[in-house]
Amino acid sequence: MSITPSAFSGSCVISVGGTAQELAASSEVATGGVIKNPLSAIQQNISQSESLFVNFVATATLAAGGTTIELEPGVSISLPGATTVAVSVAAATAGHQFSAYKF
Repeated sequence: MSITPSAFSGSCVISVGGTAQELAASSEVATGGVIKNPLSAIQQNISQSESLFVNFVATATLAAGGTTIELEPGVSISLPGATTVAVSVAAATAGHQFSAYKF
């Protein structure tokens, strides 16, 4: 069986800095996925590279801890399959670009 990666319904660009946004609805992560925070400011499309914050359980915050995970520049994370909650992301700067796809 072949699995082709595809885009999530949410944007891979932070629309409002400092505010969490939904990347994926709970029904979208059936078999997993990946989120990557690009290494450089150029790849992130902002003036200085920064962390991206991800939460698989609740709304992402701008600080690691609890259920929010910090992805420093150049770091990626695998999404668990069969999650029953939405995936939330946040970053300090509007326009911050990152990569994400589901299987």
